[in-house]
Amino acid sequence: MTRGPRTYAVGEGRTITLTASTVTASLDGRQIGNVSGNKLIWQAAYVATDSSPTPPPEEAQPMHRLYNPNSGEHFYTADDAERDYLVSLGWHNEGEGWTAPKTSSTPVYRLYNSVGGEHHYTMDAGEKNWLASLGWNDEGIGWYSDDAKRTVLYREYNPNAFANNHNYTTSWSEHSWLIGLGWKDEGLAWYGV
Repeated sequence: MTRGPRTYAVGEGRTITLTASTVTASLDGRQIGNVSGNKLIWQAAYVATDSSPTPPPEEAQPMHRLYNPNSGEHFYTADDAERDYLVSLGWHNEGEGWTAPKTSSTPVYRLYNSVGGEHHYTMDAGEKNWLASLGWNDEGIGWYSDDAKRTVLYREYNPNAFANNHNYTTSWSEHSWLIGLGWKDEGLAWYGV
């Protein structure tokens, strides 16, 4: 006997719909995810059941994602003036990459390698200190990771590039596509709101 889909309320405005092979997560009747496979199903169920309230706009900030077509670097900043300056130099504004809290107990550090001409971002203070000991410029805290862990940002590494070889994304599709092209899955980078 085959059962049809079953929908469960898992929080205010949040539902998950289960079938034999997929989980569909919805928020206020709008689909926010549809996945298959055991690992992905558990990730979707975790996201769908997270009932942490979204912070008010004054406590969060959009993170701009820019792309340099000459170097292949993706760059991330909350600073509108920095975004606008880079666009004036020919960078492509790819819009909002995610929303970050304006503060939390988990900083994301920004470093710059002047030899390779690339930025690197990490919430690992040990990694930050190691890169700084190798000559990277420690540019301080770029933004903060969400302590409520609402939106996963994935980190990928391109082993075939000399520089500009990391990518950070909230998109599972982009993450999976890059891994399929030979990029290395470096897992969780940090969390957005």
